[in-house]
Amino acid sequence: VRAVIRLYGQAFEQKDADALRRIWPSLGDKYGRYKHIFDTASSIRYQVIIESVEINADGTRAVVTGQISELYTPKGGKTYPAVNQPVIFHLELTRSGTWVIDDTQ
Repeated sequence: VRAVIRLYGQAFEQKDADALRRIWPSLGDKYGRYKHIFDTASSIRYQVIIESVEINADGTRAVVTGQISELYTPKGGKTYPAVNQPVIFHLELTRSGTWVIDDTQ
């Protein structure tokens, strides 16, 4: 579960919408939005701080709560002030035995 959350943060730092979609297959229409954000960024510093991980009784779903710290610099622009916000990840275990993100809040 923690590895998937780490990959989520790396996808932002690497500005890789395809990597994001691999760990969040239900991303859907949000893919285009993230791709645009990544394409217009000069750099993104992104950190997810995990506060808790709860896995349901049958081991097929998990909820991760934490905080996101983000510094966004657009191409040709100045870095925006750091954004710190709470986040909740909902994950599910796939049939192949890997965890993926189902949704975020």
